[in-house]
Amino acid sequence: MEMMQQFEYPLPILKILAEKLVIETSKMERGSLSVDNIGSGLLQGSVMSNNPALKFELEKFSGNQLSLQYIVDIDGLKAGDLVQSDIVIISNGGEKIIPLIIKVVPYCIYTEDGFKISTLKDFLTYSKKYPLKARQLFVTSEFMAFLMSNEYEFLEIFDYFVKDTNKERALENFFVLSKLKNRAVLQVATNRVELEVGPLQKDIVTHQIPINKIGWGYVEADVSARSDGDWLNITNAKLVASGFAEEESVFVSYSVDTSKLKSKFEKGTIKISNSIEVEIVVRKKSYFSVRTNRNSFEYDDNGVVCVTNNTGQDVLLEIVSKENYIKFDGKKYFMGGYAEIPFTIKMTALQTAQMAIKKQPYSENEIMITAHINDILIKKTIKISVGKFMN
Repeated sequence: MEMMQQFEYPLPILKILAEKLVIETSKMERGSLSVDNIGSGLLQGSVMSNNPALKFELEKFSGNQLSLQYIVDIDGLKAGDLVQSDIVIISNGGEKIIPLIIKVVPYCIYTEDGFKISTLKDFLTYSKKYPLKARQLFVTSEFMAFLMSNEYEFLEIFDYFVKDTNKERALENFFVLSKLKNRAVLQVATNRVELEVGPLQKDIVTHQIPINKIGWGYVEADVSARSDGDWLNITNAKLVASGFAEEESVFVSYSVDTSKLKSKFEKGTIKISNSIEVEIVVRKKSYFSVRTNRNSFEYDDNGVVCVTNNTGQDVLLEIVSKENYIKFDGKKYFMGGYAEIPFTIKMTALQTAQMAIKKQPYSENEIMITAHINDILIKKTIKISVGKFMN
């Protein structure tokens, strides 16, 4: 008995703390399984997985405190799939079967801002909150892996979006194609704009057309102008808006070269994309506008001729009436932008008697105004009635 004991050696004893291995993953990852020898001698054996989704780097092991490295590869699996299998360990210290559960969860992206992106709607929210960072993430291999994990149905088209140098436009197209949003549209409040310019004006004036963008996101539109004589021009050939408000205003800037206007009334068109046309109407003001304070006067009365000078220059007016009972203090008046020129009406008794004989209740009279502007003769006529009117 004593001799038998001399040849007995203490044996290894296999110890594994894990009763089962549960792995939740959305991508390939590495892990390890701890194996210890709580007996004597050297622990030796082999390990294998009964499912190809988990593979050990080395199937043979030898040692007393081991970390058996494995790789989880879910290629061919999709989010929601569940793998149930076993890990089998056979050693000189005993055998162990460990239940294996692999749950394939949706691929998540954790941003440096602490934002978790597990669905396309999450990415949409992230894009509205961090637009620049979303555009940067959009072109990464990590985002491609996220789409593949979620079985995005338009992967081939997505590759086209990534190649677009305009990432704002690429994201907009991606969201619209993915049915996460409707495309933003442009609207104008009016399809006709009317402008007035001075009769001698020879400069370039600029204006803007307000455009309402309905819906958030990126929108672009080609802008063009058309006019006879090329008096209408646009500042930028492309309108771009990319705000995140549901409604916002953007502007199309244009200019009118008044030196190229051929007539007192001109029409041009500004076209925005293929759906919006705005008519630009330009009217040249008359050199002067004239009126009297009333249209009818008594036999003995006073009146005022009101003159508005639209030329932008000081001018010399000549004002006369053919009738001797309509009198002005002078014949010529030097004026700036506006003047009121008084006159008197005083019919003689003979004149009023002649009208009574003719049973003529009133007479039609003309006041004539002339001026020279840059060698141009300008004439204006005002008609007034003089008589006995019932109050």
